[in-house]
Amino acid sequence: MVSCRSWNYAPKCSPHYTEGNIHDYDISICKAFAWFLRSGVSKRMFSAIPQGLSGFVSDDLPSDYVLRARARALAGIEPVRYDCCINSHICFAGPYSSLDKCPHCDEPRFSGHDSHEKPHPRWQFLYIPLIPWLRAFVESVHMADLMWYRSLRAHSTGTFSDIFDGEYYQQLRSTPITVHGRPINPPANYFEDDRDIALGLSTDGY
Repeated sequence: MVSCRSWNYAPKCSPHYTEGNIHDYDISICKAFAWFLRSGVSKRMFSAIPQGLSGFVSDDLPSDYVLRARARALAGIEPVRYDCCINSHICFAGPYSSLDKCPHCDEPRFSGHDSHEKPHPRWQFLYIPLIPWLRAFVESVHMADLMWYRSLRAHSTGTFSDIFDGEYYQQLRSTPITVHGRPINPPANYFEDDRDIALGLSTDGY
């Protein structure tokens, strides 16, 4: 769990995409994209909707490609792909970025080449960067209001009904923030400021 001082971060976001300033067409795009994901229909079936429901749906229904591209632009979040071991032992990043095979199972990283003669990875991990998520949170009036919950919630000693009642979190609140072993200046404790953001990390065994 870490603390982020959100007021020192200046978001860089197009004013067209801020909350309360989204065009009706883009709202419709988001609704259609959400339905497309939840319904589980194939791309082929989705493209056939105007034909099958011609009396109810107009012919200008955007394609799934347009929906995805527009939703990505509105979200301001661009996923990053990392090559991985076919057996999920490692991600070819950091100290492993230059390897051509997994050091644990010797499985090759690539399987041939693509149409541009670039090595074709056998397996990839789709990573969604954290900073754009936090940026979207603090730019949203609704979400910003919800994020006050941590600071406004009263803790009763001996009672555990929320993650913020946890022993580790309560310990951190009385622990000075240090960087490379040195207290920050001016001194402050973790989560001392009402605008601090508490981030929790959960893994599946790694």
